[in-house]
Amino acid sequence: PTVVSNGVVWTITSKGGDLVGLDETTGRVLTTEHLGDVPSRFTSPGLGNGQIFAAANRTVSAFGG
Repeated sequence: PTVVSNGVVWTITSKGGDLVGLDETTGRVLTTEHLGDVPSRFTSPGLGNGQIFAAANRTVSAFGG
């Protein structure tokens, strides 16, 4: 599952455990951040207070803000 914020589509890859930000219009990769092992293939980033939250390796990480 994906979330969209400010023209960026955010998703977490299930095999690689990467948080990926894609341009909403072109699909071009804007940024990636390796998270590690994700709990399941249905892991999705969350948005709140100007930040992106992602769970992996029994930890929740926050990006942005």
